[in-house]
Amino acid sequence: TQTIATGDVVVSAPTAQAPNGFLRKVIGIKTENGKTILETAPATLRQAIQKGSLDVTRALTEADIESTQLAGGVSYTPKLRPQATNPTFSFNKVLFDKDGDTNTTTDQVVLSGLLDLATSVRFEWDIDFFPPDFDFLAEASFTQKSNLTLKGKVDFNFVKKIRIGEVRFRAITFSIGPVPIVIRPVVKLDIGVRGSASGAVDVSVTQTLVIKAGAKYDEEWSNLSAVTNTFTVDSSSISAAINAEAFANVTLELLLYEAVGLFVRPEVFVAFDAQVPRKPFWKLDGGIGVDVGVEIDKWGIEKEYNTRVFEKRFPIASSPSSPPNIGLDFFGTADLNRPIALTAFANDFEDGSNLTITWTSSQTTDGVLGTGRNLNKTFSTIGTRTLTVSTTDSDGATATQSKILNVVNTAPVVNISEPNSSTVIFQNSPRTFVANSEDINEPNNQLACSSLVWTSSQINDAFPKTGCIIEAIFSSLGARTLTVTATDSQGLSHAKTVAITVLAPPVNQPPNQIVISSPAPSINLGAADGIVTLTGSATDPEGGAVTLEWFGAIQQLDDFGTPTTAYGTNIKLTPNALSKVNLFQVFNLNPASTSSTSVNIRITLVAADPQNNKSSFSIVVKYIKPVG
Repeated sequence: TQTIATGDVVVSAPTAQAPNGFLRKVIGIKTENGKTILETAPATLRQAIQKGSLDVTRALTEADIESTQLAGGVSYTPKLRPQATNPTFSFNKVLFDKDGDTNTTTDQVVLSGLLDLATSVRFEWDIDFFPPDFDFLAEASFTQKSNLTLKGKVDFNFVKKIRIGEVRFRAITFSIGPVPIVIRPVVKLDIGVRGSASGAVDVSVTQTLVIKAGAKYDEEWSNLSAVTNTFTVDSSSISAAINAEAFANVTLELLLYEAVGLFVRPEVFVAFDAQVPRKPFWKLDGGIGVDVGVEIDKWGIEKEYNTRVFEKRFPIASSPSSPPNIGLDFFGTADLNRPIALTAFANDFEDGSNLTITWTSSQTTDGVLGTGRNLNKTFSTIGTRTLTVSTTDSDGATATQSKILNVVNTAPVVNISEPNSSTVIFQNSPRTFVANSEDINEPNNQLACSSLVWTSSQINDAFPKTGCIIEAIFSSLGARTLTVTATDSQGLSHAKTVAITVLAPPVNQPPNQIVISSPAPSINLGAADGIVTLTGSATDPEGGAVTLEWFGAIQQLDDFGTPTTAYGTNIKLTPNALSKVNLFQVFNLNPASTSSTSVNIRITLVAADPQNNKSSFSIVVKYIKPVG
């Protein structure tokens, strides 16, 4: 029986109680209940071996797997044995779930794929303390094949890393003299994602990573690492901006007895970066970083070794130039000679909204429409035409969009202010008549007076007459109908009639030749403050003095200018010394109103002679309330 003393090093091959073997230094010995109990601390191989060497290379296959610990969503299916094949792991893991509800998937980031591993280890070790000499080489090689698919629809920042499995290979036992050297390879699998996103991403990348990572010690450390890597992109599509890295890391640790003696930790990632606008608007990069370290306490080396032996980031793919998107929006019908709002939009993944939009028309008489996102265009000819918007991005790609516009003409509307059904007309007494015609297709929305024609149903009357204001004298008694017809430049017309009766003049006639010179009959009052000047005149056939009084009444109109009520009661208008009156105050009209309702204002001048015989004359002006 060998006697154990304090300071001795105890070494064991793998056993049921110590599956990784052990390498311990005795620091104390005591006896309890007839049993000898050793107190130990970690030791180094340099303390156990004075002289010796080791040179071994070993490939690790599926047959060498002793156990696996896999997370949910990860599977490993052993292949048929005794084939010495590479282990392959499949996974489909939710890395991030914003609301914590696995049943809602629109807020998740999911990483799925395959990992295929081919691993080998190599050791060279030579030690001799007489004279002191120590050479050491540790190296691990493996080929990792993976297919990563990152899918998600997110609008937040995220960082997530998940350990999806751990694979423990059978212990490898060698001997230097009587001392067993126990090495157990362990592979740890991690996947994850980090970055930020707003929108959807779907990118799949196939990657092959070949690593030989290790270090050699011969008075100084030297790096033995080499890395090659290839990426291929299967597909990528986005709907907004995302900047994310999906990674799969395989860490290889070589346990010397129960502690890590050598580790190789590669970090392989796929970085997807998209931003609109930008050129290119999405980029896919690959990156590799490999860290190698040696546990100096275990090997007995006096100089630390823990370094990043390789790091590289390189482009994999980027988006090709994409054509711009363009569209346009306007009503399909426009009024002749009235402006219509034309709206278009254009954007480009690379140029954003920094694009020039050009408008054209299939109708040559329209001329050059212009450029820009918003146009106000007035068309001077009726009929259909095709409006087209076009844009060209910085790479020369173009986009166009078209829409049909029909320009229509609306018939005029005649208004007769004087005479009206209550007007008294005497034979051979001159009277002034007034009419106008609204026409939205004409300047100031009013048809020219030269386009108004007056006719009479009595063929002996001195008609036709042309104009907005005419003077008429009737030589015959009796009823007749006056008609005012307005015809626009496109040939559309509208007529309105008024029935009058010519009476025999009394001995003392009321005033005639009544005229309102201000305000003029108009389809728009045009007084922002409601103040107008009232001026007019009349003549007494008998030469007497004439007294003038002013009255007003209003009639409500709908949004289309159609009367909705009859004229209200006449209200007396009292001009000031300057002949001015505020119609807003008289009729309680509010210019700050947001209503688009308008009113007709009928202004009547009543003339009386000394015998109080009266006659009247009226005009109509329209007040359009501003739209706020």
